[in-house]
Amino acid sequence: MSAPLQPESIWETGVERTTPLRIASIYFGFGLVWILATDMAIWGSDEAHFSEFVAAVGKGVLFVFISACLIFLLLQRAIYRVIRVVQLLRAVIDGTHDAIFLKDLQGRYVLCNSATLKMLGQSESEVLGKTAKDLFHPDSARRLEEHDRFVIQLNEPETTEEHLQFQVAKRVLLTTKAPYRDLNGQVLGVVGIARDITTRKEMELELRRMTTWLQEVSELAHVGGWEYDVRAQMGTWTSESARIFGSSDPEFSRESVERCFTPEDFELLQSTFVKHLNRVGSCEIEFPITNRNGQRRWIRVIGKPVWEHGELHRFRGSLQDITARREDEERIRQLSVAVEQSPATIVITDAQGTIQYANPAFTRVTGYRAEEVLGQNPRILKSGQMSAEFYREMWSTLTAGVVWRGEILNRKKDGSLYWEAASISPLHNDAGVTTHYVAVKEDITARKQIEASLRRSEEQFRAFMEHSPTAAWICDAQGHLEFLSSTCSRILPMIAEPTPGATIQGIFPREIAAMLSSPELANQPTGSVKTTTVSIRQEPDSVREIMVVQFPLPRPDHGIAMGGIAADITELRLAEERLRVLGAAIDSSPNAVFIADRGGIIRWANPAFTQLSGYELAEIVGHTPRILKSGRQTENFYQALWQSILTGRVWTGEIVERHKSGREYIVRQTITPLAGPDGTVAQFVAVQEDITANKQAEAKLRDLVVTDTLTNLLNRSGFRDRLSQSLHSGTHALHFIDLDRFKLVNDALGHLAGDELLRQVAERLRLRIRADDVAARLGGDEFAILQPNVTDPLAASGLAQGILETLSRPFDIFGDEVRIGCSIGITFYPQDGTSSEVLLKNADLAMYQAKQSGRGTFRFFTIELEREVQARIALETELRRALERQEFTLLFQPQVDLVRGELIAAESLLRWQHPVRGLIGPGAFLTVAEESGLILPIGEWVLRAACRQARAWLDANCPIRVAVNISVAQFQRSDLAVLVASILQETQLPPEYLELELTESLLLPDVPESERLIAALSKLGVKLAIDDFGTGYSSLSYLRRLPVDRLKIDRSFVSGLPDNPRDATLVRAITGLGHDLHLRVIAEGIETAEQCRFLRSCGCDEGQGFWFGRPLEAEKIHTAVQNLPPRQPIG
Repeated sequence: MSAPLQPESIWETGVERTTPLRIASIYFGFGLVWILATDMAIWGSDEAHFSEFVAAVGKGVLFVFISACLIFLLLQRAIYRVIRVVQLLRAVIDGTHDAIFLKDLQGRYVLCNSATLKMLGQSESEVLGKTAKDLFHPDSARRLEEHDRFVIQLNEPETTEEHLQFQVAKRVLLTTKAPYRDLNGQVLGVVGIARDITTRKEMELELRRMTTWLQEVSELAHVGGWEYDVRAQMGTWTSESARIFGSSDPEFSRESVERCFTPEDFELLQSTFVKHLNRVGSCEIEFPITNRNGQRRWIRVIGKPVWEHGELHRFRGSLQDITARREDEERIRQLSVAVEQSPATIVITDAQGTIQYANPAFTRVTGYRAEEVLGQNPRILKSGQMSAEFYREMWSTLTAGVVWRGEILNRKKDGSLYWEAASISPLHNDAGVTTHYVAVKEDITARKQIEASLRRSEEQFRAFMEHSPTAAWICDAQGHLEFLSSTCSRILPMIAEPTPGATIQGIFPREIAAMLSSPELANQPTGSVKTTTVSIRQEPDSVREIMVVQFPLPRPDHGIAMGGIAADITELRLAEERLRVLGAAIDSSPNAVFIADRGGIIRWANPAFTQLSGYELAEIVGHTPRILKSGRQTENFYQALWQSILTGRVWTGEIVERHKSGREYIVRQTITPLAGPDGTVAQFVAVQEDITANKQAEAKLRDLVVTDTLTNLLNRSGFRDRLSQSLHSGTHALHFIDLDRFKLVNDALGHLAGDELLRQVAERLRLRIRADDVAARLGGDEFAILQPNVTDPLAASGLAQGILETLSRPFDIFGDEVRIGCSIGITFYPQDGTSSEVLLKNADLAMYQAKQSGRGTFRFFTIELEREVQARIALETELRRALERQEFTLLFQPQVDLVRGELIAAESLLRWQHPVRGLIGPGAFLTVAEESGLILPIGEWVLRAACRQARAWLDANCPIRVAVNISVAQFQRSDLAVLVASILQETQLPPEYLELELTESLLLPDVPESERLIAALSKLGVKLAIDDFGTGYSSLSYLRRLPVDRLKIDRSFVSGLPDNPRDATLVRAITGLGHDLHLRVIAEGIETAEQCRFLRSCGCDEGQGFWFGRPLEAEKIHTAVQNLPPRQPIG
């Protein structure tokens, strides 16, 4: 057993320098004794032979002495050599920069070089004999001890990175440790060498940080790098360069880049780099490209050639997207041209007002050349006639950062004055500090002179008209008043005080304004006059008749103004009207009759009218029919009525009036306009018939029409009317409710139970809604609720949640407990629609979404939902058109006999050759086809096309069976067998060349019906296969009963072969099951030779997948036979 390691014994050799002499002396002593003893034994004490004895002893002594000397010399030389080796080894260990140490089995340091001591920051006496716990942080010491034990257990060298906490700082060491053994192989401890890689690690971290930083900076600056290998004709680029070119590939080829350039730009790029081959430094060029995404970009390329050993090896450089800069430059150029060519004066100054730019229009207006005013202040244009307050207000506005607009009188270079309309805008930098001012000015001197002349003429005209006894006015063709005499307020009623810029419509009542602003005279020759009489109500019961004379006034600019004069002729008109009305009245009419003037004031009424309304004649005359207004008709109704009768048309309609007692009654009223002497409407004769009793009878009949007799709720028609009536104000919520599982109850318990369930549902809805909510049964198991005046979606969702909870509770239907549920769709008016039809449609869509989400919930209508429906409708329309235009096509994927390696069948795969989107796979449209019912004609087309192709292959001496997938909708057709037989007869295809693939999920819902249909198909002689076998929740019993021919292993089991043990076990089990049932087994999704070899070893009969061939056009199937991969040996 070896002694434990001691720090003081590591460098000791175990020998001293005198050791050779002691050994030689001992050898010499023992040699003498041995020689004397042996010689004495030989010679004895015989004196006669003493001389021989002495000679023998002498020779022996000499031999021993010489041997002792040789031993001394050899030992001394060996010891010196050991000492030198130990000294050299210690010098090497102490001289290295790596820490070298030795620990015993207790983890104590028994050896450490100077690098170790320096790393620890302690002396040798402070380290030797200590453990890691004495020298390191507890966490670091624990990791060191665990690693030491691991190295001893591993029994071989181990290199690792150690993150240690020293007294001063944390360090990272690359450490290699190994067990330390004695000559007998016994482990005495652990020896290790450690290198401090802290700096290297920090540099690596900094390098990674700098790399990331440079990459982010290049992306922010839209600058990328590139390198092109001239000999390989390939290059690499950074992600930013790839993004600019619309690529995600880190490599590029010459052809891929060339496609992004015009031929001229690419030739320019090449010639630019060729010119710089022999120059020092880089070359630079800018040009446009069209990247792979079709985007037009401007790029800036900088590059230089890289020479190695006198040969051009590559080009290297940077790439920058400068599209934004080029667009900005173009906009600046266009703006510059616009400013230079602008007819307006444009001046730019700095923040202190020093002129820095003036356009040519400035020179044309002021007479100053641009170089004369640059560096000057705009005050050189001051006329001296604008006040100091004017300029203070201007600068106060500008220094506040606000645009100043106004008119200034300035002085030109020649001293003449001119007026300018100016707009001065401050320009701000990113910090919001004003840096420049831009002034845009227009010379308005001529306009100012014209305005002064017009003011003088107007003052003279106004002074004349103010003294006229009649009202007078002048307006332009648009009705803006230019003059209005003060007498107008006495003759014509005004609704507002005249202000500058006021219009006739803004000053006079509507009926007056309509007449005064009539454009009829605008196109009449000068001198034409139009005279009109109008009735004006100046007080509630006071009406005045006004004669108005209008005439056109020509303008110097060839425009037309309208002038007018008005005079009060009330007394004359009253006398004339009284005589005419008295002659036309019909006192004895059984219907209520009243006569009103053009303003609607009642002038006379017959006794029937007073009896119907409850008002005496004296109470009615002088008032308008508004006294009978019930509020049932809208203002739009009355506006339409007045618009009709004022144009001279007879109006007939029904109106709800209010009796003097307050009760309402309904009349059928006919209003006949009567023309005055001038041909315009002057009076109205109204005849009323009381139809209140008729309306009440109609209301009772209407209630029967709009009520659902089963539930006493509104029916669809009544609900639609109520919904339409509410869509004029407010915000409303509409709930579309569809019962879940109602059909199951109706079918199981009968229609009487179904009707009782609907009645109880209706009663629960009545109890759940508010008093002003409206519930209806739309038909079948569909209900609706209108929730008026709801602005908060939470209120709508609260009602919906309450309905869900109410209808989820059990119902007692004739002693049977029945549970149903519902799905609810919610829309809001007006956000989701402004008509009842749109709101109901969108609520129905939201309800459908709720059902799709698992039933028993509610969904709000969204624009995205509408878009999805619109997209689905568009796709459905395109599918119908595709059927009509024969846009569908079939591809065929080979099915191969795995034993013989022969092509025996092909699966037909549907594709849509879209005229715009190209070839589309079935995953993009089959769902819509199934939901719309188009799957049936599409499936029939696929079946017919596949059979026709199989017949064509048979005629071409290529007997290949064709496989066709059958959808759920097709399988549910009771006449599927008849359809298949018809197509087989039509295409003359023997039935054994057609195979129908059916999924497990398609068979299980109704196994008896499935057995019947499959038996019928089997009698036709077609082959039947179970597709995707093992992926559904199947019952194996149906395999025993159904006459199927093949099991098709799903690709999900094949993809993991042969490495996935579970997939391998399942494949073996399915294959064994198929063979036990005398079925052939085919695997789909075979992509590798290993998968094919494994399946063949399992006994799988047939295979399909990319390993044998991708889906092909029908005419390429022949070549697939020759291109099949060679059969691989098993095992």
